[in-house]
Amino acid sequence: MVKKYLFFIYDMQDGGAQRVVSVLSNVLTDKGFEVHIGLYVRSENDYFLSEKVHVHQLKSYSSGNKLMNSLQRVADMSNLIKTIAPNIVIGMMGSVLIEGFFAAKRRVVPYVSAIRVDPARLCNEGMMGKLTLVVHRLSDAVFVQNEAQKAFYPVKMHNKIFSVFNPVSPVFLEKAYSEKPKIRKIAASGRLVKQKNHKMLIDAVSAVALHAPDVLLTIYGSGPLEAELKEYILSCKAEKNVVLAGRCSNMADALLENDLFVLSSDYEGMPNALLEAMALGMPCISTDCPTGPSEMIRNEESGILTPVQDSKMLEAAIMSVMKDSHRAYEMGQKARMFVLDQCVDTRVAEKFIRCTEPYCK
Repeated sequence: MVKKYLFFIYDMQDGGAQRVVSVLSNVLTDKGFEVHIGLYVRSENDYFLSEKVHVHQLKSYSSGNKLMNSLQRVADMSNLIKTIAPNIVIGMMGSVLIEGFFAAKRRVVPYVSAIRVDPARLCNEGMMGKLTLVVHRLSDAVFVQNEAQKAFYPVKMHNKIFSVFNPVSPVFLEKAYSEKPKIRKIAASGRLVKQKNHKMLIDAVSAVALHAPDVLLTIYGSGPLEAELKEYILSCKAEKNVVLAGRCSNMADALLENDLFVLSSDYEGMPNALLEAMALGMPCISTDCPTGPSEMIRNEESGILTPVQDSKMLEAAIMSVMKDSHRAYEMGQKARMFVLDQCVDTRVAEKFIRCTEPYCK
């Protein structure tokens, strides 16, 4: 009998969790599993899903009484679970994770709650964050991205927590970075939100430009801070050195037009943008933010880690890479080997299957 997986997530666009669900779903269906995704929003910018993946659009109930809306969403999720009869349900993040838990428990179906951020931050996110932590404790299993996230939870929970690195889309392994005689073009990608701390990166590149006027930072992505960042670039007089390129439909080729990748986040779960650049073999610099980068990069060997919110250290790291392009290339090659060993989509999916197997109904 074919096992059925059901993922609950708000949408399938513009996010790391969405990317993970798309890659896992496609590989799982290739391996003969039946995969369903319950979501609320669909768009032309959704990550690619195989035709074999069943997508169910739910009603969001976004107006009126918030509690009644949430209860209605739980009821709809419960009805979907009854219709599909999955062996296991995975809730990915936010209110969807919480509502999915109650829907699964109503139907007595095993529930896995997924962590896609630094779990320590949930303690400071009000009632929603605290309720999310309660759901993690009550779920049949907890799906984390790395050991740092697992370590946050009490030891008595560790036997039901499984860690699986994010998978990288094959397109980033089919192409490869070539050694550059000079490093001047810097790429960053991700949503334009406070978490990514693009302002610090702009500050660092502005300082680098005093020594290397031809340096160019291209930031790929969209988000609520776009207008604010445009103004900030102008206020720094950095419009010749920093470009906001918006969303990109072909990130692999876009990254390969650059010489160096930089992640400037204050915190992450396990940053897919960094993994993708590493998969291409690009030289990478990342803030040593919780959680993720320190388990992906060996400092000064397969990349460079810098302190969070320290533009001076980030500037120094960029300058050091620019001064030795061959060493940068060698670091990028070691980063690619890490991805090939740990993050190939089929290997990640196989580990995910092994880890969820004991919980399947």
